[in-house]
Amino acid sequence: MKLLDRIILTIYSLCFVILAVVMLLVSFKVISLNYCLTYIRNIYGRWETGVAGLIFLIISIKFLLSSIKRNKSYKKLISVNDMGEIRISDTAIENIVVSTVKDILGVKDVKVSINSHKNNINLVIKIVATSDRNVPETADDIRKYVKENIERITGIKIKEAEVIIENIITSNL
Repeated sequence: MKLLDRIILTIYSLCFVILAVVMLLVSFKVISLNYCLTYIRNIYGRWETGVAGLIFLIISIKFLLSSIKRNKSYKKLISVNDMGEIRISDTAIENIVVSTVKDILGVKDVKVSINSHKNNINLVIKIVATSDRNVPETADDIRKYVKENIERITGIKIKEAEVIIENIITSNL
């Protein structure tokens, strides 16, 4: 979820918390019903009330659609035949990448981010390298073997595999 979406969701949630507190206070007679009715009469028929309602409606629909859309884009389509579709999750792809990278000499730790574009994926592979081996060669091997394994196992094309060296651990010589 993007930062702006999180801020909007926080404000949206706070508005409903305030509404719930007011409803509780009215139900326990802490706030008089006449005060609430007077407030409602003051906002009745005003364009500002309509705009606020429209904003809440749009935000509600946006978050509802984004939650539905996220579930559909969660799994990549691998193939379709007479018997149905075959899909693979980002987690499965991530596990293939981690397993492949950990088998490469010169890699101590690995983290993977996946960005999808239709049937192509972009990978960001962050590693902690060891000083036992040339780092550029290690990065080239990572790109090569990850691309080969993902395409061989899943059939999904790797559009880009970016390797970021987060740290280099020196071995005791």
